[in-house]
Amino acid sequence: MFAFQNYVPPRYAIKCQGKYIVGQTPDMLIIFKYINHLANLPTTVLIRGETGTGKELVAQAVHYNKSAINEERTPFVAVTCSGIPQELLESILFGHVRGAFTGAYATKKGQFEYAERGTILLDEIGDMSPYLQAKILRVLQEREIVPVGSNVPRKVNVRVLSATNTDLENKIKSGDFRADLFHRINVFPVYIPPLRERKGDIGPICDYFIERFNKVYDAQVDGITEDAIKKLMDYDWTGNVRELENVIERVFVHKNKRRIHFTDIFFDGNTEVPFKVFGRELFGDYIKSRLSEMDKNQSWLANVVGVSREAISQYVTGEFLPKGDSRAKLIEALGLDHSLIRKLLNGEEKKLF
Repeated sequence: MFAFQNYVPPRYAIKCQGKYIVGQTPDMLIIFKYINHLANLPTTVLIRGETGTGKELVAQAVHYNKSAINEERTPFVAVTCSGIPQELLESILFGHVRGAFTGAYATKKGQFEYAERGTILLDEIGDMSPYLQAKILRVLQEREIVPVGSNVPRKVNVRVLSATNTDLENKIKSGDFRADLFHRINVFPVYIPPLRERKGDIGPICDYFIERFNKVYDAQVDGITEDAIKKLMDYDWTGNVRELENVIERVFVHKNKRRIHFTDIFFDGNTEVPFKVFGRELFGDYIKSRLSEMDKNQSWLANVVGVSREAISQYVTGEFLPKGDSRAKLIEALGLDHSLIRKLLNGEEKKLF
């Protein structure tokens, strides 16, 4: 575990494949300890947690934080076991020989062979069929695979990590998951709590995403306001960290702002996002248009409304909306059309304007 250079302790991060897992709550600090402890051990690990909590990132961190990783590059391979037909998944995992099935025109290696001397992650292993579960059990016990269409086993030297968002214990009771396989993959369990149970991590995670998306979008967002953080803290986060990532990226897609404010935050499923964001911009354009028509500038408007020049600039960019007396004076000074404002702000007029 190490302090990420752009964060102030006790915010920490741990490296994955080109990304970082970020957190400062005790739950995450313990997981960072787990990762560093497991990185140099050959044991199997079962990573559990809801969708979007970062199970694959934890698996990557276990692999890429191995002390010898810089001395000898070893592969990390992730295979999703859900939503793939059994026959296809078997070929993906173990490969096949020429003529094994229709369309098998050449012999092909599977992911276990591609992961040789490295790590393979079996993501959503709880959705794997009992037939393939038996084959995975053999890999763990005998360290060998049998390609589809072949009777000749091939030795493999691969570390197996597994991940699931399902209750494997209940699947064992219902007969959908093998108890012997469960005990083989569950030598060391790692549970990632949902984001709603570790909201103290939201701040540093936001800082990390802002830094990352500044590079992706060539932007210069310098942070997020306390009101915006509070809005994020009050949300339930059914999609966990992945949903938070989408929320922050959505701000960068909509507009290149200097700082993320309360009104910039829109959650998944909000179909009014584009209208609200760009409606505010049109409202700003409306102000600029009226100033131009009147041959006035923003400094004049600031003096008439009784606010700073910076405040008028924020009205024009849609970063803030005027309230109370400032609202009334702005409307009067520019002769703004109430009905047009309501249409541009799509219902925000009553709440914010």
